[in-house]
Amino acid sequence: MSTAYHLRPRRRAFSKLAASTALLLLTIAPAALAAPTFYTSRAAFAAASGSLTTESLDVITPGGNVTVQPTGVTLTGGGTANFANEGPGIFTSEGASSLRTKDWTVGDTMTFTFAGSIVGMGFDFLDNTPPFDMNLTVNGASFNYTSNVIQAMGGAGPLFMGVRDAGSPFTTVTLTTNADNFIVNFDFIQFEAAPTPGGGGNNVPLPLAAWAGLALGGVIVTRRAKKLA
Repeated sequence: MSTAYHLRPRRRAFSKLAASTALLLLTIAPAALAAPTFYTSRAAFAAASGSLTTESLDVITPGGNVTVQPTGVTLTGGGTANFANEGPGIFTSEGASSLRTKDWTVGDTMTFTFAGSIVGMGFDFLDNTPPFDMNLTVNGASFNYTSNVIQAMGGAGPLFMGVRDAGSPFTTVTLTTNADNFIVNFDFIQFEAAPTPGGGGNNVPLPLAAWAGLALGGVIVTRRAKKLA
């Protein structure tokens, strides 16, 4: 004698909803797992970004290795690095001054710390003493930028480095030098704040573990519903 189990209409609807939810989560989750994207073009960075806040680095206290800017960005030089205020900016259209670092040696760092979580940041820079060789690190991923071209003030224009990681908002970006005794000017930092819940439909992305748990939960519910059938 065989026993047949029939799903009630509500259970059928629930199983379909569970299956759809699992599929949706498994589709969205890879986007949250994506690694940071690095840029060497300001135009490409801007095209991929939302609303950007600009820090022109016009308020620099020379002689130290820590400076806090009006937008809440804190720049900290590690090792032998020290800051100077040099004007005009890399381009005069980028403000009255720029931040100049001096006396960097291999392993020295520059850390950008933001007052709130962000999903992207970029900056212009000039290398006055090539070779320029630095690593930009965000969320454990690094990008190496090398250049043997002197980008003098008022010359061919600044170089650019930027990064975006919409799946994992961050508050710090670190530069590490692989070359000795080079001088670099930084200017025109732009960053995009991480969306907040309820802020126009763009919510803060869920942590990766949460995506995985939701997707797995949807699959388990779907399988249980199928067994009942």
